[in-house]
Amino acid sequence: MKRKLLFFAGGCIALVSILLVAFVLLLPYLVNLEPVRDKIEALLFQQVGGRVEYQKIDLFYFPRPAVEVHQVTLSIDQTVTGTAKSVQVYPELLALFKGNLGVSRIEIESPDFIVRLPVERKEVKQKPEGTALKELEEIVARVAVIVPRLKVVINDGRLSLVKGSQTVSFSAIQANMTGSPGA
Repeated sequence: MKRKLLFFAGGCIALVSILLVAFVLLLPYLVNLEPVRDKIEALLFQQVGGRVEYQKIDLFYFPRPAVEVHQVTLSIDQTVTGTAKSVQVYPELLALFKGNLGVSRIEIESPDFIVRLPVERKEVKQKPEGTALKELEEIVARVAVIVPRLKVVINDGRLSLVKGSQTVSFSAIQANMTGSPGA
C-alpha cells in the first residue's frame, strides 16, 4: 500500500512538473498572441493615459525574471510622442512572492522622444528663466513619489523639446535615475 501511494505521489509531482515546464515554455508564445496583445495595450493605455504599441514581448526567467518589450511606440495627447528600441522591466522579487506586482528597475534602450510644449500667447507675461527646468523637476518628483526605489536606466536616448517653431534637441543621453528609498 505504501509503495502504491509513493508511486502515485511521484507521478503527481512529475505531472505537475511537466505542466509547469510546458506553461513556462508556452507563456512567451501566448503573450504575443493578438488578443493578449490587445489586452496588454488597453491596460497600458489606462495606466499611461496614452497609446502604447509594441512589436513583441520576450520573457526571461534567469538570471533574474524580466520582461523585454521590443519596438515600443508611445503617444500621449500629441504632446509626447516617441519610440524605443526596447524596454526591459524587472519586477520586485519580494513583492512577487507576496502576490503583488511591483517594478524595481526599467531599462530603456535607444529612446527617441518629442515633447511639445504649449505655445504662450503674446499678451501673457514671459516666465522667468529656468521655469522649464523647475517644471521638469516637479514631474520627476511626482514620478519618484508614485514609484519609490524605482531605478530607471536610459541608454543612447534622444529628446526633442518643441515649442512653436523652436526645437531644442538632446542626443546620446545616458541616464541612471533612482527614486528615494524613503519616499
